[in-house]
Amino acid sequence: MSLIVEAFQFFQKISPLEFFFSLEWSPQTAIRSDQVGSSGSFGILPLLTGTVLISLIALLVAGPLGLFSAIYLAEILFWIQVLVDLGGDASYDQNNDTVSIVQAITAQFFELSDIGRGVCFFLGCSTGF
Repeated sequence: MSLIVEAFQFFQKISPLEFFFSLEWSPQTAIRSDQVGSSGSFGILPLLTGTVLISLIALLVAGPLGLFSAIYLAEILFWIQVLVDLGGDASYDQNNDTVSIVQAITAQFFELSDIGRGVCFFLGCSTGF
């Protein structure tokens, strides 16, 4: 409910047309009467453009990295195990190891988040969760 009230107050000061279609983001406004600030420009298009650009860069980095990691786990590691013969059927070992790795990473993530919440509970800080 608070978000709706704040948005309503914001759009009373700033035109929705300016907010959605302006090409400038410069939110330096004076909050108190003793502060110096401009009137501010609140166009959301630069923010959306920046978000899309960062997402594309992350996709260009994470996509190939994830793909090559999956190929390594599925193909190359299998043949290394066959050549070295690390005990038993290599395909069973590969599947078992991959599942174990995913389970271990997931369990460690939840353990760390629980430990972080516990520490912050005792210290009185906010975890952001």
